[in-house]
Amino acid sequence: YFEALVTAIMDSGADIVRIAGDCILCTFEVTDEDYEEHAAVKALHAACMWIKDLKDQTLQGYKLSLHIGATIGSLAGFHVGGKLGRWEYVLAGNCIADAGAALEQAHNGSLVVSKDLWTAYKTYYQGPVMLVPEVLESGDVKVDPTDAFNTLVVDRSTDR
Repeated sequence: YFEALVTAIMDSGADIVRIAGDCILCTFEVTDEDYEEHAAVKALHAACMWIKDLKDQTLQGYKLSLHIGATIGSLAGFHVGGKLGRWEYVLAGNCIADAGAALEQAHNGSLVVSKDLWTAYKTYYQGPVMLVPEVLESGDVKVDPTDAFNTLVVDRSTDR
């Protein structure tokens, strides 16, 4: 299962920054002038694809599931350590906390995106209405990945 997930992440153009237990932290590098909006579309599309493609997988008789918390923002990366030749790559930035908060609200098979990612996505994508998000109490947005795949558009009636 992990091999399939890592392959799906790499195939989508994301970079895996850290694997900690059953958690994978990945990023999308965006360098153009509309970086935030393009990153939002990339992240939302990829997360929906991962959940759709990997749902209902089993391993040794156990049903595996995936839930994702996603956000957008700038990161700073640092190499720290050096004592006894031990080095660690550490990421810092508000989006680390935002992704964690979104993940805490996501349940098996679901995707929760931060309000910042959702706002950037709505700013960039102006297509027809196909996707109705659920705005959570926190302001973050729960998206049904099965409805979203290949129709990543937004219902603006839920705007706050």
